[in-house]
Order: sequence, then C-alpha cells, then structure tokens
Amino acid sequence: MFRARDPQSGAPHGRQLNDTNVGHEAHPDWPGSFTGGVDATGPTITSGSTVEWVDYTGGVLVGNTGTPASNVTFRGCRLQFSADISNQGNNSAAQVFMFANGLVTFEYCTFQPFVANYPTRLTGDEIDGDTSTFVEYGKAYQYAINGGGGFNTFTDGGLVVDHCNFWGFGNALELAGSTVANPHIVRDSWFHHGGDPFIENVTANQFHNDCWLVNDGNYRGAQSIRNRMEIWGNTNCLAWQGAGDYDDAVVTDNLFGGDQETVVISASGTSSRVTATGNVFATRIGRSVNTGRPLRSWSVTDDGSGSSWSGNTYQVEGSEAPANYPDAYWGDPADDGLFWWPGDDDTTGGHATDYVAP
Repeated sequence: MFRARDPQSGAPHGRQLNDTNVGHEAHPDWPGSFTGGVDATGPTITSGSTVEWVDYTGGVLVGNTGTPASNVTFRGCRLQFSADISNQGNNSAAQVFMFANGLVTFEYCTFQPFVANYPTRLTGDEIDGDTSTFVEYGKAYQYAINGGGGFNTFTDGGLVVDHCNFWGFGNALELAGSTVANPHIVRDSWFHHGGDPFIENVTANQFHNDCWLVNDGNYRGAQSIRNRMEIWGNTNCLAWQGAGDYDDAVVTDNLFGGDQETVVISASGTSSRVTATGNVFATRIGRSVNTGRPLRSWSVTDDGSGSSWSGNTYQVEGSEAPANYPDAYWGDPADDGLFWWPGDDDTTGGHATDYVAP
C-alpha cells in the first residue's frame, strides 16, 4: 500500500500527499469507473457490508438510531454532495451520518461537492488565497462524516479513515466516541479547500471550518497519522476541543497549515500520554494576523514524562510577513526545517534545538 515519503528522510510523511495518492482513483485496484453504480437514494448501510466503487450523490446512513451498524467498509467510493445549507443544522448537511456500534472503515474514498458544480476537481496545487478556487458556501457541504456532532449520531466501536480525499467541507469530520480499545484512526488522508469561511464569494454566509472536530473531549486513543490538513479557514485543522480529556492520543508525521489556531490538542490541560512527534507546520496558506498560532496550547498534565512533543518542524514556503487572508507563502526562510515548539506564535520563529519539557 502506498505510504507518502518525506523528501528529506525517505520515511512516510503526510507532507507528500497529493491528488495522485489519495481518493478513489488512487486505490491500487481502482477499476477505472464506478462499477458499483451511482446511488442517489440516500441508502442505509447495514452491518457486515462492504461497498466498493459506488458514486453516492444523495448521502449515506451507516446504520440508524434503532439498528446501529458495525463491520462496514467503504472502498474506492465517491461521495459528492452539496447539502441544503440554508440552515447548517439541517439533517441533509452531511455526506455520511454514523450510527455505528462497531468498526467502520473508509478506504481511498473521495468526499467533495457535486461534480456538476465543480467539474474540475481542486487538487491542492492551487493557492487557497486565490479567490477563483474558493468552494462557494452555497455549493459546499457542512460535514463529510458526522459521527458524534449532533443528529443523535455516534461512532462507537472504532473508525478508520485511510487514504481519503476531503474538500469542499465546512467540517470534514465531526466525531465522538474514540476509546483506547476501539480508537478513531485517521491516516494518510488529505484535507484541503474547505468551504468558504470569510464571505469572499457570492453569498452572505460562511462556514466554521475544521478538518477533524471533536467538541467535548473524553476522546481517547485517537490517532492522526501521516495526514495533510491545510485549509484556508477560521478555526482549527486538528480541532480537539472542549473540557474533556484526549488521553493516549497520537499525532505524528502530519503536515498542518492555514486555518487560525491550526492545531488544538486538548484545550483544557486535562490530558495525559499524548504523543506529538514528527509533525510539520507549513506556511503556504495565509492566516489571520495577530490571532493565528500553529498550536493553540500544549495542554497536557505530564509533559516530558507520559506526554511527548518532539521532532516537530517548520516548512517555510515563502518570505512574506504573516499576512491576512487571502495572502499566502509567508514566513522567514531561515526558519525552514527548524524546530517548532508548543509556545510558538506566527512571529516567534523556529528553534535550532528541539523542545525540552520544562
């Protein structure tokens, strides 16, 4: 199976993910067309199902409130949808609603707006600060996967998201229910071109943008591994928020960039045994001057003993000063490759030595 490689060390890393190695067409066994057909019915997927090469255009339910599903796999599917977002609380606002009490896996799937609205797929080579590439609010969708963010959804029993391509979302993932025994694992997946967050297009509405949102903590054993989360947004890419703990979490070998406070790992200082290693903060995407930070806070109770922040670095792709959206390619080239410490803000600069817990 493909694993993106860091250009410097040759080791797997999310910084090398792109349009050629995630999503349905990148699957090693992609048959060249959606042999599973097109489904606009909004079906309910039941326990034990494996769904391959289906083009969904009307959303999907994994189980329902009365009959939860388990052991479900989506492989090489595309979920294209522009939800009814006249009210962001509308229950048509998600590509997938999860009612799961056992493992659900998404392998090499693509989540995007309707092809009819965006016949040319945004690949990430475009600069998010170019307004011609914005995904308009009225053509976007609120959630790719909602599994604990409302509508009585739940994702108990484990989740794997592997080599998936997400774009055009307000919140790509909104989840709850990860445990050490049955963790939520998102790996080798790419999040880019979120729905318009700043009323820059033809509507007077905007999204709250996150790539992976958890609202209230009590979310344990989660793993973010080798992902690329890089959006022009107004909140967090990795948005593990709220007062509850994120014990035993692993955040390793990801590339993060853009948004506002780009990474939140435990907002309230109640987490233990959190590992954040080998991650890269990139400066390709513009942000909000004086309010942007690579990391909101390193809020753990056992820094340097049970929890570890190490080997995290900067990837500086320009020479401009930190600039308001939609400017891009900012930072000091001298910081490229230097170490990223938890307390850094957008103007701190990199460090010649790695972080050591006080």
